[in-house]
Amino acid sequence: MNEHQKQSNKQTKLGMKMLKLFLNFLCSNMLNALIFLINAIWVGKLLGENEVSVIANVAPIILVIASISAGYSTAVSVLVSKSSGAGEDEEVKNIMGFVYIFAFVVSISVSVLMIVLLPLLLRILNTPEIILIDTSKYMYLYLISYIINFSLISFKSALKAIEKVKLTLGLTIVEVILNAIFVPLLIMQFGVFGAVLGNISAKLLTLTLVIWINDERLKVTRNHLKIKADYVKQFISIASPITFDILMIGMLAMFETNIANQSGVLGSATIGVIDKLDEIVYIVSEPLQTVTMIIIAQYIGKKDKSKIKEVLSNSFKIAAAVMVFVAILIFVFPSQVSGLFIQSPTVIEMVVIYLLISGVGYVFLPIKQVLEGYLIAKEHSNYIFKAGIVGSIAEVVVIYVSIYNNVESIYALGIGTLSYVFTNIIIYILYCLRDAKQNNQPLVNIN
Repeated sequence: MNEHQKQSNKQTKLGMKMLKLFLNFLCSNMLNALIFLINAIWVGKLLGENEVSVIANVAPIILVIASISAGYSTAVSVLVSKSSGAGEDEEVKNIMGFVYIFAFVVSISVSVLMIVLLPLLLRILNTPEIILIDTSKYMYLYLISYIINFSLISFKSALKAIEKVKLTLGLTIVEVILNAIFVPLLIMQFGVFGAVLGNISAKLLTLTLVIWINDERLKVTRNHLKIKADYVKQFISIASPITFDILMIGMLAMFETNIANQSGVLGSATIGVIDKLDEIVYIVSEPLQTVTMIIIAQYIGKKDKSKIKEVLSNSFKIAAAVMVFVAILIFVFPSQVSGLFIQSPTVIEMVVIYLLISGVGYVFLPIKQVLEGYLIAKEHSNYIFKAGIVGSIAEVVVIYVSIYNNVESIYALGIGTLSYVFTNIIIYILYCLRDAKQNNQPLVNIN
């Protein structure tokens, strides 16, 4: 076997490894989405409109809290991936010792802060008086148990970073099954509070299982339980921009909902269906970011940056397949997919027109995820935050200009979404090209 064949086999092996990781993470995403679907179905079937409204009112607050979890889990993945890739098992333990302490401090701090701010947040949301007490109780239960959720996310992120994908997938399956059992039983007993109590119970048992069967590389002793200034600095550097970016997306979503409401009930229903389509595209494209981030971080840890272009090439190949799937979903079966979430022909027609306007943006979201994975692994997550600011400003300006020119508000949102996605992608490409030039390395390896 000549050198060219050996190199080709290595590239094929890397490509298959990344594809396997992608499929495993995709399954995990689908299962996580199933947890929320189970909750929504049982609350909707077993309870009434007031209880459904409670869930709707806690959702924006939980999204804000989730932004902190997302930033933190990303930092865990990057740092553990680098040390694991370098074969520094003791450093992995040191990082995890820090993670356990920091997770406790952060989760408790967030819980206390949000409990104090909850009355103000509910006023900002203009929560109806009739559900105000139940919404408050629901959130208090969620916040008191937040440490369980935060700890489980930390463990899962670390397991992904050391490529324990089957274990991560298995744990997610266990959590889904436990949710499916606990949620309806507890809803029948405690009403809407049964949903959050069911989630807490499922996560607590899953966390207990994680601790019991945890990988040896992630087990720590007292000597590893230390707060190190260097780790704090790295965590803040990676996590903060991502947290603020997701917060900004949440605020942008509130702005979009406000604009959609200008079209009345039909506009509200349309944006509701569009949100569900957003979730579907996110579920199938987000694993690209995770796979790209973990593999590149591992090679950086091995001090083998020459492999980065091969990782990106493989990521873009997988992204191409995802793009085809999204394109078929958006342009070939838009009415059928929309019909899964609503029966109104008028709303379905509005969604179809919206997708004709903004559909190309959805198709290119997998590329955006790959580029984000690269930037996070290189610890340039601040670029993502900067691009998010520019993209958000571009979207808002485009929406207002479109409405000023008598474009229907819901379709103006479609044009705005398109501008947001491509503004981000262009900025990401410029950042990536600059980074590659500074390191004197090509960005991709095209075969």
